[in-house]
Parts: sequence; structure tokens; C-alpha cells
Amino acid sequence: MLARCFGMGKRGRAIQPAGSMRQRTPGSWELRAYGGVDALTGKARYRTRTVRASKAEAAKAIRELVASAQAGLAFGAQPSFATLLEAWIVAKEPGWSKSTLRETKSIVGHHVRPHLGRGTGRCGHHGAD
Repeated sequence: MLARCFGMGKRGRAIQPAGSMRQRTPGSWELRAYGGVDALTGKARYRTRTVRASKAEAAKAIRELVASAQAGLAFGAQPSFATLLEAWIVAKEPGWSKSTLRETKSIVGHHVRPHLGRGTGRCGHHGAD
């Protein structure tokens, strides 16, 4: 069985899958996430992980793997705090109620992002973006 993690494009249409999961043996799932194109080679980058879990737990893990791959975490990049924060919200969103998501985005937008700064550093001392 092969399941895919789809995003939604304009007008609610499905776009290219960012990740996939397949059952290798009962209770073992292979997860694969697309991480973009390598700037040096021009080849697609993928991150693969095998988890021993239920289908529901594997589905949660693929969402997290896709979010980290899209943020560049799976490939040795050093993301900014803003990127990590956005990836965290994306990964947690499916398990949150609409009100929790709305409140979290509001708090982040009003109280966190304004203080991130615009420096070029990644360590927090020189700004986060």
C-alpha cells in the first residue's frame, strides 16, 4: 500500500506530493519526503526514514518529515528560527483545533515575529531572518 501526503494548491486542487509512505512489513513503514532540487547537481533530494509504528503514527511522522525536509532541516541546512517556527506550526496543525491554530498564529504574529529582527546571523544574537 502506498499513501501520499498532498498539499493543496489554488482553488483546493491537489498539488504534487511532498512525501509518501509505504508499509514494508506489518508495523514497519518507509517514509520518503521530497526536499527540493540540489543547487549543485540539479537532482531531486529526498529524505527517507523507516519507522516501526501504527499507520496513524506513521502518518504523523511523514507530516513531520515533510515539514523538516521543506524547511531544509533534513539536508544539513541551518534554518532560521522563523523557518523552524513555521515548520513546527505546519507539523502540529493537523492535531490542533481551529481555535488553537488561530490563537497560536495570532500570538506568533503579534508577539514573536516582530521581535525576530532582520539580521543575517542564525544563532539568535544577530537576528533570526
